[in-house]
Amino acid sequence: MAKLGALSALAVTAALLFSPAAFAGDAEIAYLQSLAGSYTGAGRVSGPDGGDVSCKVVMKASGTRLNYSGRCTAPGNSTAQSFSGAIRYSDQRRRYESSSGARIVPGQKSGSTLTFVTQMETIQGDVNSTMSVSPSSLKMQFRVTDKDGATHQGSIPFRKG
Repeated sequence: MAKLGALSALAVTAALLFSPAAFAGDAEIAYLQSLAGSYTGAGRVSGPDGGDVSCKVVMKASGTRLNYSGRCTAPGNSTAQSFSGAIRYSDQRRRYESSSGARIVPGQKSGSTLTFVTQMETIQGDVNSTMSVSPSSLKMQFRVTDKDGATHQGSIPFRKG
């Protein structure tokens, strides 16, 4: 159950990393399109009942946004965790934003890397995560402290392929 909780938190975190926003300029649209592709990754979740995890994330350009869908699995878990959303650039706020549902998470672009940092409370517990994506790679790092005080954390590097 702890593995499922950690992976669910990972899925929730990743899902919150994409959002609707206002009009993007040519440079922002070109950058988002450079992120499109399929990313695969593997890592390890530590903590009670930790284990190996593997994920696939697909990003598809659609007009002025980048749609996102992903799936993570872990040995011993009967159900893969899925997530989806979209990334856009908000001219009004002059930033990249992400969300899945109603929550907006701002992103910070440095060079060719776009990073989203999320801190939130979920039914699994307290979640802190960072996702960085560039035209060639993606990385998710997360730490979840569940309602019983147990900590689950992991780092999943991805390669575009």
